[in-house]
Amino acid sequence: YELKDHSAGLTIGKWDYIFSYIKAHAGTSLVLPDREQLTMSQHFLDSFMKLMIDTCHKRGAHAIGGLSQHDTALSELMEEKQREVLLGCDGTWVAHEAVISPVKHLYEKHVKGTHQIDKSRGEIKIGARDLLRPPKGSVTEAGLRKSVRACVQYLVAWLNGEGIV
Repeated sequence: YELKDHSAGLTIGKWDYIFSYIKAHAGTSLVLPDREQLTMSQHFLDSFMKLMIDTCHKRGAHAIGGLSQHDTALSELMEEKQREVLLGCDGTWVAHEAVISPVKHLYEKHVKGTHQIDKSRGEIKIGARDLLRPPKGSVTEAGLRKSVRACVQYLVAWLNGEGIV
C-alpha cells in the first residue's frame, strides 16, 4: 500500500507464487507435479491470478500478466496470454521479442482502451483453501531432471550476470 504512488501495478509472478506456496507447505509431504503441469489452469494458480487482478483493480492499479517460460510452445504461450487478457490483465510480460507482435495483437483485440481497471468481474470469492489447494498432476523422473536442469541453468545465468535463461 505504501508504494501505491510509486508503482504502476503488480505482476502475476507464477514462479514467485509457487515459491511462496512451497514455503507455506514446508515440513509437509507435499510434492509438486512436473513443471509442465503447473499451468495457470491449476486451481491454486487460477485463484491467485483472479485474486491478484481483483485486488489490483479495486485499488486502481494495473494487473500485469506473468512472464511466460521461454521454452513454451507459441500455441501454449498464446493460450496463457489469452487467459490473462480475458480475466482482466492490463498488460503482460514476454521473454522473447518474437512473441511481442502476436501478444500485442491479442491485447489490442480484447482490451478496449489502454487498460481494464474498470472491467468488473463481479464479486469473487477466493479464500485460503483456494490459494493453498494442492495441484493435480504426476511426478516423473524426466520432470525431476528437467527441474534440476532449470535450477542449474538459472543459477549459472545469475552468477554470470546474464539474467533470464
